[in-house]
Amino acid sequence: DLQGLLQATTSATDVAMSGQGFFVTNEAANPVSGDQFAYTRAGSFRVDREGYLQNAGGFYMQGWPLAGFDGSQTAAQVQVGEDIYMKSYIDTQGDRVLINDNVIDARNLQPLNIQTIGGTASPTTTVSIGANLSSDSLVGSTERVNNLIFDSLGNAHNMTYEFNKVATNSWGLTIEPPAQAAVIELETTTGVTHFSAGRLDFLDSFTAPITGTIEMTAGGAGAQTLNLILGSGVADDAAWAVGGGANSNMAVDTNNRTLSQILDLVATRVNTFLSDVAVQGAPPTVPGNWARRIPGENGLSFTQGARTTGGVAIGFTAKVNDAATNSVVVQNEVGGGGFSAGYSVPVLDDTRGWFNVAGGGGFPAAGTLIQT
Repeated sequence: DLQGLLQATTSATDVAMSGQGFFVTNEAANPVSGDQFAYTRAGSFRVDREGYLQNAGGFYMQGWPLAGFDGSQTAAQVQVGEDIYMKSYIDTQGDRVLINDNVIDARNLQPLNIQTIGGTASPTTTVSIGANLSSDSLVGSTERVNNLIFDSLGNAHNMTYEFNKVATNSWGLTIEPPAQAAVIELETTTGVTHFSAGRLDFLDSFTAPITGTIEMTAGGAGAQTLNLILGSGVADDAAWAVGGGANSNMAVDTNNRTLSQILDLVATRVNTFLSDVAVQGAPPTVPGNWARRIPGENGLSFTQGARTTGGVAIGFTAKVNDAATNSVVVQNEVGGGGFSAGYSVPVLDDTRGWFNVAGGGGFPAAGTLIQT
């Protein structure tokens, strides 16, 4: 039999198994001799009133407890990341019990109870995706796959993978950075950068008006600078030109504008800057821009298009406050001068980057995607 594709759900206690194996369950939350064990591939579990994981059939998930490896030679070892654990637990007498993982019984398996699980959260480090992309899709078609990831505090975030059909049997892959992330980088199996992007998020609760500056440097053939000024009553300025000084300034009047309107204007100006021939040049046909407002969210993201040779990392900092001097931007690791310490979106690998800006003058006449 062939395994189907894994699917995301909205339940934090739903699990799935890729490859061989089964979940072990029992008809009792705390099995005793005679209680029935059962195997299943169905991973939909809920937490019962006592904290145990129970499936739709009423059976309870069982598992092997882990403890830090103490050197016991007969212990069954498990490696999680760089840490080594052993299958064992402390019984009611206070003695260490080493588990025989070849035996399925109430002594060697224990129920999973959410109320007894503690420890330090581990951020997501690896994601595997299986997807079927239709050969009948038209060039320019877009398919999206959402994936739930977790940060070092255990908070869940949604990360969106976007597949764009750029030619017959050829798809490009980009990633929308999850909310409150500053930089995201997609590497190949050889460790070089295929795709990278940055993000800015604004808080939806603030005392108007908001004022401040967003600074950005970028370029496919040397660094260029944008100073984006947000202010109450300043003259809107959507023009950017090489030369520094006032030429590198753009502005958004925040007076009597909603946050949504402000973000739309900020995203448009950042895209204008990155699309200049002296910066990253014309964006690829798909998605059609270098920077965009993220639909349904108080944020914007921007994509790196410069390669290692001649290009520079996109650097960005932000100092945006409300009338009560509270910071409005999430990505605000404050450094010298009150600005954020700064974030850097790495350049793309010369041969494995998702976008090639190696045309005349460092930029193609129109964006061209390259094979990965």
